[in-house]
Amino acid sequence: PPDSDFDLRKLIPYAGLVWNFLPDYSAFASYTGIYKPQTGRDINGHYLDPVEGVSYEVGIKGEHFNKRLNTALTLFDTRQDNIATPVLDAGGNPVLRPDGSSVMAAVDGVRSRGFEIDVSGRVTSDVQLAFGWTYFSMKDDDGEKVRPFLPRTLVRLFATWQPRQWVPDLTLGAGFNWQSGTSSTIASPGGPYNLQQGGFGQMSLMARYQFTP
Repeated sequence: PPDSDFDLRKLIPYAGLVWNFLPDYSAFASYTGIYKPQTGRDINGHYLDPVEGVSYEVGIKGEHFNKRLNTALTLFDTRQDNIATPVLDAGGNPVLRPDGSSVMAAVDGVRSRGFEIDVSGRVTSDVQLAFGWTYFSMKDDDGEKVRPFLPRTLVRLFATWQPRQWVPDLTLGAGFNWQSGTSSTIASPGGPYNLQQGGFGQMSLMARYQFTP
């Protein structure tokens, strides 16, 4: 469109550092710039400016039991501007465009902070395990929650077992994922409605048999 600006060359800085301070442990830190075009449009139909910001990470990784088990703890802090947020009218209803899409406004000063824990490896000669736990908060300059439709806590667990003594080529597995509750404001004839979903878990099962090498 005539009123759009284009920049086909954008430099996004990134820097990382890893320090092996013990034979089985290493510390790491990283910095990256953020530049992400988005599809949200304002009241006049113009696309919002790209999300811009910076993200910092620090953490520690370890190897245990003769490198059979790996662990990692990561702390992150992300700050972003131009985050697309639905515009609400005086009654609290989302303002809609003629095509039914929500009118969006750019919010500055959004900060996300949290941690991630990962544990993976071979617990025994027949059992492998993978566990992950992620938590973050996301608020604007006023301390208000931003994008509450994103779950703040995620937990992931998966394990596989090979019954070598009975069926050597068979692998059985089971997993469980859990996420915290979310919410979103939607328009309705009787006024705005806060749609909420509580936390829930999902289980998965698998089996694999290797016919030939």
